[in-house]
Amino acid sequence: MKKHLFIFLLVGVCFWGCSSTSEPEETPVQKEKIEKAIMLSIETTKSEDMVLDAAITKEGRTFSLSIIVNESTNSILAKNLGENFVRQLKALIPNSIEPNPMNDIGSGNYNYIVGVYGNLTKEKICMGAKASSSRNIRW
Repeated sequence: MKKHLFIFLLVGVCFWGCSSTSEPEETPVQKEKIEKAIMLSIETTKSEDMVLDAAITKEGRTFSLSIIVNESTNSILAKNLGENFVRQLKALIPNSIEPNPMNDIGSGNYNYIVGVYGNLTKEKICMGAKASSSRNIRW
């Protein structure tokens, strides 16, 4: 049941505002680095106490990130988890880091959509998006 819910939520996040432009030209080495960045970001996020599951998909220039959290997670904590998830992935992806003097996420080459969902309620706790030109997630 949990797996089906997670897939359903992930697909919903992918289609929410996901209007990616053409696929950036990525070399096989860049694709491999992106896959490793995705796996490491998921593992790290899933190690958080409140996180029950996490996933990332990529379509074109857009990454869709989903987190399922326990029921004690409020919207402030959920936004922090979502922001950390995006920040970590962005930091690990090749050619996506911009100097970050103001402690924001920074602009880059990709768009990010992040959704945080409650486990039992099956409802969205928060959802945000960060366009490639934006420096922060808009919740």
